[in-house]
Amino acid sequence: MGKCTKDNRDVYYRNAKQEGYRARSAFKLLNLNKSTGGTLFKNVKRAVDLCAAPGSWSQVLSQEIFTPQQSDPSVKIVAVDFQFMVPIPGVVQLQGDITKMSTVEKILAEFGGEQADLIVCDGAPDVTGLHELDVYRHHDIVLATLALTTAVLKYGGTLVMKVFKRKNDDLLRQQIAAFFRTVTFEKPEGSRDSSLEHFALCTDHFCPDGYQPRMLLDYLSNGDMSPYLNTIVPFIVYGDLTSILRIQPNSPSKQRKCPPVASREEHQNALDRPETIRDKKSTENAAQERDLPADAVSERAVWESRIPPLTDLLKSLDHA
Repeated sequence: MGKCTKDNRDVYYRNAKQEGYRARSAFKLLNLNKSTGGTLFKNVKRAVDLCAAPGSWSQVLSQEIFTPQQSDPSVKIVAVDFQFMVPIPGVVQLQGDITKMSTVEKILAEFGGEQADLIVCDGAPDVTGLHELDVYRHHDIVLATLALTTAVLKYGGTLVMKVFKRKNDDLLRQQIAAFFRTVTFEKPEGSRDSSLEHFALCTDHFCPDGYQPRMLLDYLSNGDMSPYLNTIVPFIVYGDLTSILRIQPNSPSKQRKCPPVASREEHQNALDRPETIRDKKSTENAAQERDLPADAVSERAVWESRIPPLTDLLKSLDHA
């Protein structure tokens, strides 16, 4: 008898197969709707599903929005992804890049120039298992989603998007709250406990003063970095580290002293001393042992002679 994989034993995986959903993630959106008291799809006529493939969230949108209002011609659902999807009733598929202004134009054209009531995004990069790296990479999708949302979503609209959230990560909430008056993070049933994923439930969309609806997306589309080309990162410290090694600046007796940094002339004098440079024979022998050119080993010996041993530096700090 064959072994079952972990996914085959998962109740949501089995239920998705039984109910005809293309992925178990459909239950995440359904459970998010339950967490809002069933109001997530209420009064929604125009919805957008970003990073839609394979289409499980689009199936839920079709079931909850299109099916009950089939007679209303203003009801439209648009799914956007690079990949092609098998057609879903009531869903218009657009193959495109969510960071491009052309995608926004196509979405608005499908809505007849009107803006969306609801935008959902379950997109994520291929995870590596390195949490910090996965969070960093996923922020690109979060940024692209927010950029498109500000250009497509109506004032007062709702956004639901996947985020990789760390514990006590208030910065992400504050960044999203720049465009939404209410932001909450939910981890619905169906989301594995081992996963970093949460879902940002953002309601009451607005644009802050001075922000144009397409400003962020226009920046992503053009890739213009000219405002940052003249940015200069200043030195924090250079040379003697005494100023940053003090325990109490006003107490000289408790001040740690750092040995002074050698001047250029002192370095040159040390370089010219014969004892600081290995003789030619030992250099050639070392090069043969390491299978390196003799010049390379000699050059390394020169540079090592110019750098004080780390142990001497630590001892000087301990005795200070």
